[in-house]
Amino acid sequence: MKIINCFLGKSRGGIEVVALDYADALAECGYESEILTLKKRNYTDYLIKGGHKMHYLIGRGLNPITILHFIKIIKSTKPDIVFLHGTKAIEFGTNRFVQMCCSNVKFIGVSHGVINKKYKKLKYALGIANFLKQELKNIGIQNTYSCQNTTKITNIPIPDYRTQRNDTIVIGSMGRASNAKGFDVILHAISLLKKQGISIKCKIAGPEKTDYEELITELSIQDEIECLGWITDKYAF
Repeated sequence: MKIINCFLGKSRGGIEVVALDYADALAECGYESEILTLKKRNYTDYLIKGGHKMHYLIGRGLNPITILHFIKIIKSTKPDIVFLHGTKAIEFGTNRFVQMCCSNVKFIGVSHGVINKKYKKLKYALGIANFLKQELKNIGIQNTYSCQNTTKITNIPIPDYRTQRNDTIVIGSMGRASNAKGFDVILHAISLLKKQGISIKCKIAGPEKTDYEELITELSIQDEIECLGWITDKYAF
């Protein structure tokens, strides 16, 4: 099965990172995984180093030239599935002319947290969390699924926490600390573990200020939470 991950943003944010992780995970599972994106973005070097087969969309915006080039790429690569990461990619995948010319391809929209009216045109949709799956279903998409973000854990030793520990357990949390990320879940978990007498620390990589300062104080876990601010190397973290 051939799968293409399509993302057409101009930055290197959550959508791009997740799309790249999807491509890596699918390749490791034995699928033929390729990438369709814009040319000369700040993540291009990473993609080339990752060994992914690349397809670059020319032009900007949703116009006849870019639509025709998008169709040309899909027809030449002959994928079974195209994951559309983000609104811009969904605009192309749900275009009526694209759908007509590529009727044998399943275009699956991936919601990373934002769901708007453009998602309603999708026949298939994937949410990176269960509540997003439900929201996709609420707007009328029947074929909805959920898939958590993938994380590489190959070659990372996993200690056995079932035995008694005397040292401090360190939990890492990376991302924007907001309601959209469900950040309160990990804070309540830290509080529960502390009440059980477990020595624990949570190091947060992301914005220095969180939306949960009051909750941290309410749960009395100020000493257990350490905000590191923005980081550039997630694997080093």
